[in-house]
Amino acid sequence: MEKSYQSLNKVHKMTRRILEIVSAAGVITGTVLVVVFTIMRYFFGMGFGWSEEFIRIIMLLGCFWMCGVVTADGGMVNLSILYDKVTDPIKKRILNLIAMITCLWIGISMFRWGMIVYIGAKGQMSMSTYFPKRFQFFSIPTGMALLVAAMVVKIILICMEIKWLKEGKTEEEIAEIGKGDK
Repeated sequence: MEKSYQSLNKVHKMTRRILEIVSAAGVITGTVLVVVFTIMRYFFGMGFGWSEEFIRIIMLLGCFWMCGVVTADGGMVNLSILYDKVTDPIKKRILNLIAMITCLWIGISMFRWGMIVYIGAKGQMSMSTYFPKRFQFFSIPTGMALLVAAMVVKIILICMEIKWLKEGKTEEEIAEIGKGDK
């Protein structure tokens, strides 16, 4: 059980790190391109017709892919009124579990909607006619699939932690297991 927890924890951290890098690269690339293309357009009077669409696609991918990273790290916007009042670690994990299941449901719903939009855009071109609309809509189902995968792993990890807390392990012991030192 401890080995599987360590393995899942490593997979969770590795995929989170890859998503952080890819998402940050998308957002940074989009930001740099906005500045470069703006300077080119207004100072040199030249620009590319595809630049606006390309930046939109890059920024959408970065933002939607980042949803899974933020949610998996517990970075959801929440009201901690109830959470702050709870002192029992098992009850706190149960509240985390409820939040993760809610995010999982939202992710599945958004994935379904994103696939409907993606499939419906078959053959349509963007306004600049440089890119198929499917490129823009690709970010929604892929981002939500990553979010769902992150939620499933996080839910499994929380369930294992709840089981260990019921068996009498302390928070420190669980943290040590997560590090892989034991």
